[in-house]
Amino acid sequence: MFELVNDENKVIGRQTVRLTPSYSFVQRNNEIVSNYDENNFNTVTFNNVKADDISDMITIRIASVNGAAPENARVRIAALPDAKWKEYRDGYSYLRVEDRVVLGFSRNYSGSQQGENHNLVLPADLWGAPFITSIGQEAFSDTSLTNVTIPDGVTSIKRGAFRKNSLTNITIPNSVTFIGHMAFELNQISRITIGADVKLEEYAIGWQSVGILSKQSGFEKFYESNGRQAGTYAYNGLRWNYSP
Repeated sequence: MFELVNDENKVIGRQTVRLTPSYSFVQRNNEIVSNYDENNFNTVTFNNVKADDISDMITIRIASVNGAAPENARVRIAALPDAKWKEYRDGYSYLRVEDRVVLGFSRNYSGSQQGENHNLVLPADLWGAPFITSIGQEAFSDTSLTNVTIPDGVTSIKRGAFRKNSLTNITIPNSVTFIGHMAFELNQISRITIGADVKLEEYAIGWQSVGILSKQSGFEKFYESNGRQAGTYAYNGLRWNYSP
């Protein structure tokens, strides 16, 4: 039995669900991982909950399993208005996310849709916590992006994540501490805003298109020689300039 409890510790709803076993298989790197859950359910619906009893934060508590009271079986959730719930439910369906790592566009998101979405805005949070903390290897490589918004909370951008697009300006949030090999290579980047002490792997920015040519921008060496200082770095096709 599930109980819905408000901030005043008042039980405002109860519901009983049938638990069933489930199996799933997930590919992680080069391995297939099997998951088994003997207590699985899809949806819990609480009926006849009074609006006046709903607080900003609500706890779903598992009151009993087969008549026995479980330990530490409770989950805190945010009470959201309909508009915000619809944003969470529908707004991020175009992304593949696993364990807070964004892996790219959803497999149901067609190539033509990807081509139309030149401006990628990655969501900052879900249920009050960071929605993603890492951008996966080659997640958005060769997807015709001209602009990307990376939210604060992301700590790493993996190898080739935004390789071969048409990005010109990028802002790396201060939360990012690592940018992998060729993460932004083969774009048209001439302006980078970045935090301090970010570890850049070789060619993290790498080769950039300048006119009809591609050339090694040398950003990694310039950033290192500048003491990995936070600020804005501008490229004129020959050299980088720094402003705090």
